[in-house]
Amino acid sequence: MQVSMVTKASILALLTVIFTLGIRVEAQENIDHLDYRISIALPKTKNYSVVTVKKGRKTLAVHTEGLAQDYGSSIELIELLGSGKKQLVISQYTGGYHCCNLYWIYEFTPTFRLLFRSKDFETIGYSEVQKLFQNIDSDADLEIVDNTPAFDYFDDLAFVSSPRPTLIFDYNRRTRKFELANRRFARYLLKDQTNWIASTRKLGKAESSQYLVNTFGIFLDFVFAGKKRQGWNYYHGEKKRSTNPAYFHADAKIKRVLDADPAYRSIYGK
Repeated sequence: MQVSMVTKASILALLTVIFTLGIRVEAQENIDHLDYRISIALPKTKNYSVVTVKKGRKTLAVHTEGLAQDYGSSIELIELLGSGKKQLVISQYTGGYHCCNLYWIYEFTPTFRLLFRSKDFETIGYSEVQKLFQNIDSDADLEIVDNTPAFDYFDDLAFVSSPRPTLIFDYNRRTRKFELANRRFARYLLKDQTNWIASTRKLGKAESSQYLVNTFGIFLDFVFAGKKRQGWNYYHGEKKRSTNPAYFHADAKIKRVLDADPAYRSIYGK
């Protein structure tokens, strides 16, 4: 399946006087598709970029969470559902070294409607389309493959040591939305788990910090694949085997983060 992309660099141009939603702007990108116009504007006196979707004179969507930079917002037309029709992906970068790209997915026909909103699951987001959209199960639809930053800097972990469990969203043709499907893709999510556990056990002989980081990551991969009991059994087993069990994260701290995480709640119906 081919993915077509529209880049801002090919269209952005400095305009003299344009009014979008009553705000003076200094640059704009427009994409016309079917009866719709999708626009990116950089308000002259604001610290954000604006993406609007209009059909005729009717405004259907407005997004204002991107930085006021030419890379703050992007719009792409991508065939996600194997129907020969393209969907709209709006991405906005909110700033920061490690986070975040927010994105929304809309379909145009038969009516303009929202298919997915990343904020609902507080995902990390990726600017690369090939990384965000993948065809894991080789069907007609692409899946959204993202990660949760719920455990970034958890319990004094460095960012590079923070595990970021994978989240997979699949299109549900009954509800006509992308829904979290980690349980259905558990085999894919855990395909390298056996080898990872074996290599981590070797690190455990030296009680290295990497052993503790890996063990925590393996545990969370089980949990976010819908294998919560297996994950806790693994984590507690490694803690009993360790000569320094105090270095393991406390169950209560882990559970507090899990219980607050929207993806975890969705997987376990909380």
